[in-house]
Amino acid sequence: MKDLSNLPEGLRRLETAIKQTASAPARAYYELGEAYLTVGQAAKALPNFEEATKRDPREWRYIFKAGQAAQAGGQVSRAVNEYRRALTIVPEQPNVLAAMGSAYADLGNAPAALAAFRQALAADPADGAAQSNLGSLLMRMGNLGEAERALREAVRLRPEVAASIVETTRTASTNEAATRLLSPAARENPVLYPPEAELARGEWFQAQAAAPQKFRDRLWTEIKSA
Repeated sequence: MKDLSNLPEGLRRLETAIKQTASAPARAYYELGEAYLTVGQAAKALPNFEEATKRDPREWRYIFKAGQAAQAGGQVSRAVNEYRRALTIVPEQPNVLAAMGSAYADLGNAPAALAAFRQALAADPADGAAQSNLGSLLMRMGNLGEAERALREAVRLRPEVAASIVETTRTASTNEAATRLLSPAARENPVLYPPEAELARGEWFQAQAAAPQKFRDRLWTEIKSA
């Protein structure tokens, strides 16, 4: 278990000040909770977020962080309740919606998780993490066609994810932003990225149009669920 020795000196002073000051502001408890959460001590973070919420009950970020601390500590049902509370204040906040989707997924409630991820992406289509989580959930549900599209979009939105996949699996990516993040060894690997002369000798396949691919995905889903 990590301890507070990793915290910056300023936050250690903040902890001492909060303990000595009965009228400490909500923000101080929030910062202390963030510090505990950063070093992996969710059980110590949660009471500080709760105290911040008591002192400022309309600040959705404090409630949201209480949910994250509860989820990190294994209290997933409690986390869902906290996210719901936060959403009464900010109904379309994508971070909260995505976190609630993750919590529902942890509870095994795939339909609720799916709905939450879709709401998060409706609010912020550029949320790469929500796209990635949506793709993973769809894959577990057997919806492979839609899962692939979601994961491709996640990779597009988060080039660091694509770069990590290339480095780990030694599979090339067409994402130019990801390619720029690769190590020289991966970027210059001729197996992953053949030189132009080799590409010219290769055989090319044209991707299917959207309508036939959608039909194929539907048939595959029906076969999997039969």
